[in-house]
Amino acid sequence: MSMFTQHPFGAPTDDATLQALADLLPLLVSSEDAAIVAFQRLARDDAFDRAGAMALAAIEAQEREHFALVDGLSRHLPPAAQARAARHAARRFHGAIAAPDAAGALAVVASIDAGICMILSRLLRSGGGVSRVPRAAAILTRIHQEEAGHVAVSRRLALASPGATAEGASALFSRTCQARSELAKLVLHFGHGLEALGVDTDRLVRDLGRVPAGLLS
Repeated sequence: MSMFTQHPFGAPTDDATLQALADLLPLLVSSEDAAIVAFQRLARDDAFDRAGAMALAAIEAQEREHFALVDGLSRHLPPAAQARAARHAARRFHGAIAAPDAAGALAVVASIDAGICMILSRLLRSGGGVSRVPRAAAILTRIHQEEAGHVAVSRRLALASPGATAEGASALFSRTCQARSELAKLVLHFGHGLEALGVDTDRLVRDLGRVPAGLLS
């Protein structure tokens, strides 16, 4: 049964909140789409043993579920303002953070997924706009919980990879810092929707730019 059978959002919701959510969803849709591609490629990489490949394939499957949930939610919302510009910004972002090797890709994925978790946690705070859209809140809560698991797996595999030597770890950390910096810039394109949903965009951007010291240690 669809999550939107009886009412698209579980409760009457004001138009401004729905528009703000619609304006923000391209960020999540593009993130899930890019994650599917990244984990599909990583699961087929010879750098990982069978257990590692299976863990990555399981994450890919979950990312496909996330994409379907967010894409389905967007179909019940008004058209996103400046959707084309948002999609172009997202494509530039994912191109800028691409890493050619498995260790680098995993480090970047862990960093970006941790950043997405931060964004979702701010959106899901009590009293925020998303709390007035119960079905959307339920979807984003599930994604938040599962993305945290993805961070843990990506981090573990990155640290176990050959590229995570003392010298290589410094390079991996530099990549995570660059990725988070690019994510912070991308979020600025969605500032209006974030603010309308009760998120302090300036503070979020500042916090996204700080990579946790223990992320890759």
